[in-house]
Amino acid sequence: MKYKFDSTFLELGFIKETLKEFNLPKIPVAVDGMRLYEDALYIRDLGVYKYHNGDMIKISDYYFNRPILNLTTTMSLTTSQYGTDIHEYLGNYLRFLRDYKNINLMSLYNCFSNRVVNLKDDYDENYNYYAIPVKFGQSYTIGFDSARSVEMYCILWDKVEITAQKIFGVQQFLSAEDLENLKSQTRVKVQDCCINKPFIYTPLKDFDASKFIGHFNDLRLIIKMPKYNKSSITVLEGNYIFNSTIDGKVTTTVYHGDENWTDIDDNKYEYYKTYPTNLSLLTINDEQQHPFADRLIEYLLDNAVSNIDNLDDNIKRVQEYLLYLRHDVPNILYGVWDGNTSNSIYNISKDSIISPYGMAPIVRFVKNKTNIIGGKIYQKNLIDIKKDLLMYMDKDVEELFLATGLDDKYTR
Repeated sequence: MKYKFDSTFLELGFIKETLKEFNLPKIPVAVDGMRLYEDALYIRDLGVYKYHNGDMIKISDYYFNRPILNLTTTMSLTTSQYGTDIHEYLGNYLRFLRDYKNINLMSLYNCFSNRVVNLKDDYDENYNYYAIPVKFGQSYTIGFDSARSVEMYCILWDKVEITAQKIFGVQQFLSAEDLENLKSQTRVKVQDCCINKPFIYTPLKDFDASKFIGHFNDLRLIIKMPKYNKSSITVLEGNYIFNSTIDGKVTTTVYHGDENWTDIDDNKYEYYKTYPTNLSLLTINDEQQHPFADRLIEYLLDNAVSNIDNLDDNIKRVQEYLLYLRHDVPNILYGVWDGNTSNSIYNISKDSIISPYGMAPIVRFVKNKTNIIGGKIYQKNLIDIKKDLLMYMDKDVEELFLATGLDDKYTR
């Protein structure tokens, strides 16, 4: 991975312009299955709603990328490098796209933002205290290399650690007890972790955040890492355990934070690798901190065709590719990216047979069979070779399609 924190790269200017021009909501999108909190504001479809007494009460219209006073913001950073602040802002932008536009790029984005903080009640000069923006109701896939145990817990942070106070606009107090409960209920200690043997951080998944309305955007996960440990750190929002590069059973022990640090059997996670594509953020430890996978740039620069493509003709063109290559593609709605379109890309990628000398030539698609090239048998397909495939038309999928020798009708 070539992108690093506190660096300058060619695509940075485009990323900054995108974030400056986009009116990003400061309130969450109400998605199926999420916990809603009394009198909190949410975006749903074309409206802004307040959740009250079990009902969603519409208080205003909402239109994608339209400004709303006090409810949307734009990025005002002028830094010449890709640093912590712009990275955290990008994360909120990607979360909004996931929840409102239903395109999940979070497996390509590292929530770890390289922010080191000083805490009031926890200080040890032998440790770095990394503060990572996280969200109530989410689980996190976390990987780093450490032979010793590493402790983590959640706090509220807004330039400094938030202490007991009255929450603005809400008739309740944020007490010292509330903040201590947040720490204690989210505290874990992880033993024998590896970048490619990640674990799932779950304490926030079912956490009751009703005491913290008004501070949803201030939640931070603290990772207390020994200073001598220079490992790359990956924190992905969501459960991507099946995208780790370890074959077979993976067991990571997570100690939950009672006073004796008891290993609770229910929190001893065993997972099996079944997902079709590996993630580069769960693969590489080069002792550098990487903000995102290289693949994310393709989506940020509109170099990949997906369900948020602004041109219907691009989506139709991909669908024509699919119909040309496979005659068993299920019914699809032309110009609209649906699950059948992504499933067909996955099937073609999985059934491809790729030459060891490069992407081309792709000799043919033969399901469950091998291909003989130069007297040798090869069974590698696109999913075996490439990482971070989201089953949209990224550059590797496009190269795969073009290497089949598509007619001029489809390659113009």
